[in-house]
Amino acid sequence: MRRASSRLARGVTGPVGRVVLCVVVLVAAAGVAWAAQGWRPGGRPDLATALDSVPSNALTFSFTDWAQVRDVFPSDASDGGRLALAASTRDVSTRSVLASTAEGLQKAFGWSVDDLRWEAFSQSAESSVVVARFEDDLSMTTVQEGLQTSGYTREGDTWTADATDLRAAQVSDLLATVRLYPRQRLLVASDLASAVRAADRVHDGRSRSLASFRPVAETTQALAGATSIFVQRGVL
Repeated sequence: MRRASSRLARGVTGPVGRVVLCVVVLVAAAGVAWAAQGWRPGGRPDLATALDSVPSNALTFSFTDWAQVRDVFPSDASDGGRLALAASTRDVSTRSVLASTAEGLQKAFGWSVDDLRWEAFSQSAESSVVVARFEDDLSMTTVQEGLQTSGYTREGDTWTADATDLRAAQVSDLLATVRLYPRQRLLVASDLASAVRAADRVHDGRSRSLASFRPVAETTQALAGATSIFVQRGVL
């Protein structure tokens, strides 16, 4: 397998003197046929689902397709720590915020990046949000039990923990507040409870997602199936 990478930019044109929005995308692919991968039953790419899971005010967005990473490294596919390490050698996990604490996730929660279909991370001027989609063979009950045994406090489908305790367990403090969506097999988390609430408004349709920002949606549409991408919004 070979790795391909590219840098794309797309702007929204307008009259002279007006601000032009620009989208810069970094792409990494773990295989030759990357553009044909990433489609799931129902016909919607995972990348599109990920873009639709984060608020529209995101200035940066990164996406890691862990299902494809496991296909590239089958001998490491059942161990999150080994998988994250192997993926780093091909630069296909550099956009992941969970890969660096893969072993801590396994010890604390009983799952890790090897149990994820994909992971997304967005940053706005105010906050950061991580979204993860679990694979179908991982029980959401197991996910909930892992949070409970790690000392999280539960209120409905929202779980909170002390950031200091998470760091001591070698888990990112971005998981200080966690919102689970069992039917969609999604985890949304942030170090700020307000950021999780903002993502929840996107989830139930009360707020717009990043997918509603046309330059991002159009630029990334052709990239469905890339193993890893990074999107940055800006002005020219």
